[in-house]
Amino acid sequence: MMYRVRILSTLVVALVFGSGAAPAGARYYVDGTVLGGLMAEYEKFRDGDKSADAELAGKYIGYIQGVTDVYDYKVCVPNGTKAADLADTVTRYLKAHRNKWYRPALTLVYASIQEAYPCP
Repeated sequence: MMYRVRILSTLVVALVFGSGAAPAGARYYVDGTVLGGLMAEYEKFRDGDKSADAELAGKYIGYIQGVTDVYDYKVCVPNGTKAADLADTVTRYLKAHRNKWYRPALTLVYASIQEAYPCP
């Protein structure tokens, strides 16, 4: 099961951020700092700021949606929950836990969704 999660997580990162050219042996993952930058663009976009980068705001929502889909069997997000609601949930968590931004973004998103939508 953990192998499946790692494969899907890697796929989410690749789809959202593109493959890009990296040196052989380099390992790239999205951490909380990168996610925080995307969050800032999402907030500007959500709030109607014309200077917001819509592509980066979309990457933020897409990353969160992808992680939520991967961990769907471990969280109980109610049917009908909108992607923007999930993004706002993660945004609140990230703002409350800035000291954890060194962690992988996958871990932060999962923690925020699990905290907000625990299974009974």
